[in-house]
Amino acid sequence: MQTSIPSIYEFYLACILIVFGCGLLVAGFCVSPTGEIHASVLTAFGEICTLVGAILGINYAGNRKVEKIKRELKDKDGE
Repeated sequence: MQTSIPSIYEFYLACILIVFGCGLLVAGFCVSPTGEIHASVLTAFGEICTLVGAILGINYAGNRKVEKIKRELKDKDGE
Protein backbone atom coordinates (compact mmCIF):
# COMPACT_ATOMS: atom_id res chain seq x y z
CA MET A 1 0.00 0.00 0.00
CA GLN A 2 1.33 3.41 -0.95
CA THR A 3 1.34 6.11 1.70
CA SER A 4 0.68 9.70 0.81
CA ILE A 5 2.86 12.61 1.88
CA PRO A 6 0.27 14.10 4.29
CA SER A 7 -0.07 10.81 6.18
CA ILE A 8 3.69 10.78 6.72
CA TYR A 9 3.46 14.32 8.15
CA GLU A 10 0.67 13.17 10.45
CA PHE A 11 2.83 10.29 11.65
CA TYR A 12 5.73 12.66 12.39
CA LEU A 13 3.38 15.05 14.17
CA ALA A 14 2.06 12.20 16.30
CA CYS A 15 5.62 11.15 17.21
CA ILE A 16 6.56 14.72 18.13
CA LEU A 17 3.47 15.04 20.31
CA ILE A 18 4.30 11.81 22.11
CA VAL A 19 7.84 13.03 22.79
CA PHE A 20 6.44 16.36 24.02
CA GLY A 21 4.01 14.56 26.34
CA CYS A 22 6.81 12.42 27.76
CA GLY A 23 8.82 15.60 28.26
CA LEU A 24 5.94 16.98 30.31
CA LEU A 25 6.06 13.90 32.51
CA VAL A 26 9.81 14.27 33.03
CA ALA A 27 9.38 17.98 33.79
CA GLY A 28 6.72 17.06 36.33
CA PHE A 29 9.34 15.05 38.24
CA CYS A 30 11.96 17.82 38.10
CA VAL A 31 9.97 20.79 39.46
CA SER A 32 9.10 21.13 43.10
CA PRO A 33 7.77 19.17 44.83
CA THR A 34 10.31 16.80 43.34
CA GLY A 35 9.04 13.36 42.42
CA GLU A 36 5.36 14.29 42.35
CA ILE A 37 3.54 14.71 39.06
CA HIS A 38 0.79 17.30 39.28
CA ALA A 39 -2.65 16.31 38.04
CA SER A 40 -2.55 19.00 35.35
CA VAL A 41 0.55 17.37 33.80
CA LEU A 42 -1.19 14.01 33.70
CA THR A 43 -4.28 15.61 32.18
CA ALA A 44 -2.19 17.35 29.52
CA PHE A 45 -0.40 14.12 28.67
CA GLY A 46 -3.71 12.25 28.44
CA GLU A 47 -5.14 14.88 26.10
CA ILE A 48 -2.03 14.75 23.92
CA CYS A 49 -2.27 10.96 23.68
CA THR A 50 -5.96 11.26 22.79
CA LEU A 51 -5.13 13.75 20.05
CA VAL A 52 -2.42 11.49 18.65
CA GLY A 53 -4.76 8.51 18.71
CA ALA A 54 -7.43 10.51 16.92
CA ILE A 55 -5.00 11.66 14.23
CA LEU A 56 -3.69 8.19 13.55
CA GLY A 57 -7.08 6.50 13.90
CA ILE A 58 -8.91 8.83 11.53
CA ASN A 59 -6.13 8.54 8.99
CA TYR A 60 -6.13 4.74 9.21
CA ALA A 61 -9.90 4.47 8.90
CA GLY A 62 -10.00 6.86 5.97
CA ASN A 63 -7.24 5.04 4.11
CA ARG A 64 -8.99 1.69 4.60
CA LYS A 65 -12.24 3.01 3.17
CA VAL A 66 -10.51 4.56 0.17
CA GLU A 67 -8.60 1.34 -0.54
CA LYS A 68 -11.82 -0.69 -0.25
CA ILE A 69 -13.58 1.56 -2.76
CA LYS A 70 -10.61 1.35 -5.14
CA ARG A 71 -10.64 -2.47 -4.95
CA GLU A 72 -14.38 -2.60 -5.56
CA LEU A 73 -14.09 -0.32 -8.59
CA LYS A 74 -11.18 -2.32 -9.94
CA ASP A 75 -13.08 -5.59 -9.49
CA LYS A 76 -16.15 -4.09 -11.15
CA ASP A 77 -14.08 -2.94 -14.16
CA GLY A 78 -12.52 -6.40 -14.46
CA GLU A 79 -15.87 -8.17 -14.79
